[in-house]
Amino acid sequence: MSGLPTAKILAVIERTDAGEGGGACCPHCGAQGRYIFRFVCDDGVTRGAMAGCFKLFRRADGPIADLTRRAHEKLADARLSQRQAASWWAEIIEATERLGRGEIGRDDHRSIVLAADGRRRSWLNRNGYGRGRR
Repeated sequence: MSGLPTAKILAVIERTDAGEGGGACCPHCGAQGRYIFRFVCDDGVTRGAMAGCFKLFRRADGPIADLTRRAHEKLADARLSQRQAASWWAEIIEATERLGRGEIGRDDHRSIVLAADGRRRSWLNRNGYGRGRR
């Protein structure tokens, strides 16, 4: 046995920042650190892990798990700079929280996240941030 987690991440529900100096403990291994992720796995269990342990978990659906992680990072960055996050990031986070509460299923969550990401990509392309930008 390799010691790697067997559960796969469906979506990141929350990212907590304990601040510089790392005032939090990893729910997975107990080490001290700064960023704690809480996520839903394919077996229906909600788990938590620090950034280092979080990387050990495989993704059930890589693009969806990465988009939900990124949405939490964008929201945290917006809060730090005292501005509002883009609506598509908020939509992804809301759908993920609903998945975590069991209000929607995995397929519904996936379609909401992909639709929000489609709106994000469309906006980026319309505003000159698409591929081939000079």
